[in-house]
Amino acid sequence: MNPVSELDALTMTGIPEESRGQFPGIAGQLNGLSRVNELGQLRQLTDLAAPATGVLPEIST
Repeated sequence: MNPVSELDALTMTGIPEESRGQFPGIAGQLNGLSRVNELGQLRQLTDLAAPATGVLPEIST
C-alpha cells in the first residue's frame, strides 16, 4: 500500500473520469516540488559561477 497512491485515489473521487487529467494528483505535485528544489540548486550553482566567469556582475546583499 503506497500512501501517495491512496491519496491520489481519494483526491480524484467525485471528479468525472474525463476531467481527471486536468488535475495533478498528489504524486504529480510532489514531483513538481522536486523540480523546484532542482531549480534552487541550479541557481545556487549559477550564483557562484556567474561572477567568476564575468557573465553577471557580482551583487552583494
